[in-house]
Amino acid sequence: MMLKNCIKKDLCSLINLKITLITISSFFIISMYSYSMLTTGSISKAKLNIFDLFLINFLGPCNNTIMDFLKWFLPIILFMFFIGNFFYKEWQGRYLYSLIRTKSLSQWLLSKIISISIFSFLYCITFYIVTLIVGLLTKLKIENCISKFASENILLNGTSSWSVYKITMSIFILLFLGLIVLSLIVLNFSLFNNESIYGYLFICLIVSEPLINNIIPNSIIPWLLGEQLIFFKHSITNSALNNFTVQWSICYLLILGLLSIYLSFIALKKKDFR
Repeated sequence: MMLKNCIKKDLCSLINLKITLITISSFFIISMYSYSMLTTGSISKAKLNIFDLFLINFLGPCNNTIMDFLKWFLPIILFMFFIGNFFYKEWQGRYLYSLIRTKSLSQWLLSKIISISIFSFLYCITFYIVTLIVGLLTKLKIENCISKFASENILLNGTSSWSVYKITMSIFILLFLGLIVLSLIVLNFSLFNNESIYGYLFICLIVSEPLINNIIPNSIIPWLLGEQLIFFKHSITNSALNNFTVQWSICYLLILGLLSIYLSFIALKKKDFR
């Protein structure tokens, strides 16, 4: 029961009207920008569907322009700002209240892990819903098949086994797991020095890496955390990275997440809360 109360308190801190309005507004602007990118090409709007908008919105940096990078970068950094601010408030003394309520360091830490996981899920769901709403407002067709635009301009030949639902779910899982792993990294930083700002700056560095990936060998890219969140870098859309599959990224993120959780419990045992 105490664990449940801590999670409820954490979620009330993470989810409020201000954060909700900022999040929805940001997603709406990004989705409208993606729609403008989608409709400025030579393909008629009548041949496009909402799935195409999802692809453009969540594909990640693919044309080496700063706006294309920011479209992918800003939702991640915004999420990490919310998480960093959450841990900042936690270390300003609020954790003492939680520890008194739970009477257990492990339960206190577990409540943080569960809370950021729930928040990550809701954040991703919100992004999907806003994208869908923009697609409906702009009167894109609702189809459960891959359009000619997607098959000719984004997806590679030989990916016919990938359905709209499989691709959409894969993108969601990559984003969901990626945000959790990045949050756990911030948590570990904050456990070591009671400051979330260093973890936040480290995350900014990680997700800024795609800006210079043109000079990074393809053999190294599948091992870089920032690349796991970029759907465009995976083999389904990028012929230069045949071994960089979505399955690889999911396993990579799961292992890194479990390792981060393990390290956080180790750090917690060594931490002096006085």
